Amino acid sequence: MRINQNLVMCSNIGDEYENVEAVCCVLATQRSHDVIDLTLSTFIPQFEQLDPDYASPPNDPNGTFATAQEMIDYFVLNETCEQAFFWNQPRDNPEQIMIGAFLTSDAQLIISLTLPADGKREHTYLEKLMRLLNSDTGVISYHDPPAFNDGADFINKYGT
Repeated sequence: MRINQNLVMCSNIGDEYENVEAVCCVLATQRSHDVIDLTLSTFIPQFEQLDPDYASPPNDPNGTFATAQEMIDYFVLNETCEQAFFWNQPRDNPEQIMIGAFLTSDAQLIISLTLPADGKREHTYLEKLMRLLNSDTGVISYHDPPAFNDGADFINKYGT
């Protein structure tokens, strides 16, 4: 695995990292619930479950899902559906990690770890996430997630 150091997107934060969040994003090699579960169990194993009404089916804005599992599976399996999910672990999370899963309209999955930045730990976590997902496409941004329209755009902008 090689990380392109040019892909670290800084917002002129200099050496001052107080109250700055790093967002480490990695393109997963497959769009699956298993990849999401693996990421959650690795980084925040006691995560807060999503409510089944977190998202609605695109063809039924008033519709709901019976369970969070059903909701996530719907978006994973309907590969042209876009949806972002975010998980937190309010207790026993000394690293203060939040997980994101971006399901893109071109059947890709981008996983994010958001954590307080210090100039070093975000690089360590990016490497861990890239190894976990067996991916060579990843980026660190500060304050906000990196900009991308879909998986192809993510690869084009941040691929090595």
